[in-house]
Amino acid sequence: MFLRYEDIEIVQLDITSRCNAGCPQCPRTGNPILPMTELTIADIKRIFPKEFCSQLSWIYLCGNFGDAMVSNTTLPALKYFHKMGVNYLWMYTNGSGRSPDWWRQLAKILNQPDDRVIFAIDGLADTNHLYRRNTNWNRIMESVEAFIGAGGQAEWQYLVFEHNQHQVEEARALARRLGFIKFQAKATSRFALSEVDEVGEKEEAIAEVDSQTQEKRDRSTPITLEKAALNFHRQAEDYLAEKNLEQAFLACQKALEIQSNFAVAHKTLGNLLQLTDCLEEAMNSYKTALEIQPEFAEV
Repeated sequence: MFLRYEDIEIVQLDITSRCNAGCPQCPRTGNPILPMTELTIADIKRIFPKEFCSQLSWIYLCGNFGDAMVSNTTLPALKYFHKMGVNYLWMYTNGSGRSPDWWRQLAKILNQPDDRVIFAIDGLADTNHLYRRNTNWNRIMESVEAFIGAGGQAEWQYLVFEHNQHQVEEARALARRLGFIKFQAKATSRFALSEVDEVGEKEEAIAEVDSQTQEKRDRSTPITLEKAALNFHRQAEDYLAEKNLEQAFLACQKALEIQSNFAVAHKTLGNLLQLTDCLEEAMNSYKTALEIQPEFAEV
């Protein structure tokens, strides 16, 4: 089934593939097939003409492959979207960048009741940088205070890891003091040995997730890790067959993060790199596969 152009009401948009952070297992970190670029305001006006914007209720600068904060197109693009009639706008960011004045400008643009910025802050001053690598706590707090102080509506989204789970309630209290309209703690499978279900919005679920996360780790064995790696590799092969190279690369990368001596996954990675003309990197992947499995005839 295909969605007709005139039926589209919601758009998640990556305005840039650049980001100042280096979060582990992010689909952009160490991704050789992702170009570092961004949309210009001319691109925005071409892709989102007035007649298209008029049918949209929501545009979300989602941050899947980059942080909109680093793009020079973000402020004029958001201003344009409102001018063209988009009802509400969201933006996802790590918040560790730009001047306080930039954040105050953003708050003035995102001035509708349902507009908001979601700050991805995964811990406090001593833990946030462990996952949100290359970010700076003091700059994040400056950004938050400038945006909220200028009237912006902000949410705090907190990924729960073993290294920060003891700080959830302290972070929730800080969010209230800073003026966030919402604090959401979410479990994540990143850094975990087994998949963890996402925590819903009910705050009472947090304590249960905290206790279950370590229990799941304790139950993990090399067999479950091997199965997880196999599942990710199977996904990579499926995506490759569909010519969805970005998702194939991400799934293959996950398989190798779980099981680094997975020869078949190194071979698949080599195939992906070869398809994107990264020939030297492809050769290195094939060599690694042969070092692990010398009789690998296909390689």
